Amino acid sequence: MRRAVLTLLWLALIAEGAWILVRIRHGGPFLYPLFVGLAFGVLAVTGGRIRWLAAALRMFIGFAFFSAVCDRFGVWGGPGSPGVSWGNFPIFVRYTAQVNAFLPWTVIPALAVIETILEGSLGVAMVAGWRVRQAVPASALLLAAFFAAMTISLGFTSLFPYAVPVMAAGAWLLTITDTSAFSVDRAMTLHRSFAV
Repeated sequence: MRRAVLTLLWLALIAEGAWILVRIRHGGPFLYPLFVGLAFGVLAVTGGRIRWLAAALRMFIGFAFFSAVCDRFGVWGGPGSPGVSWGNFPIFVRYTAQVNAFLPWTVIPALAVIETILEGSLGVAMVAGWRVRQAVPASALLLAAFFAAMTISLGFTSLFPYAVPVMAAGAWLLTITDTSAFSVDRAMTLHRSFAV
């Protein structure tokens, strides 16, 4: 299982790297996917065996989820502000419709709310390290769902500015890696062992 997941991550890193090289040559922003690629590249090289790195990347995915939720509520600025993707919830609902173009419009507002709740709760759980054994696989599934929906509706190249392939494959590797360092779960386990 580990070998298959590592292969998937390496394929995602190669594809992301090729996209970044094209982006550098033709211009355009590429720093976020470059950072994500480098961080998960280190995870791939180490095979997920460095606990603090796995925990840091768990927290990074959580922060990415939480940051996206903040963006759709205007916390990082309004629509059109630098570094802001949506800036308000109605624009996010329209984006949800684009990403899920294969679904009827009637389910899109509910899907936008469900995505927001999932990303927000998983983001907090991943950053805090609360219920890691459930939060990490759930995050990997959510990223895989984003990967599929974006590919179907917007095309494969739409994934690369957000480094979705790398984050999805990296999250799958984290599901079979010990990411409990720096977590509420670990602190609670230590507290219980000292209390006995």
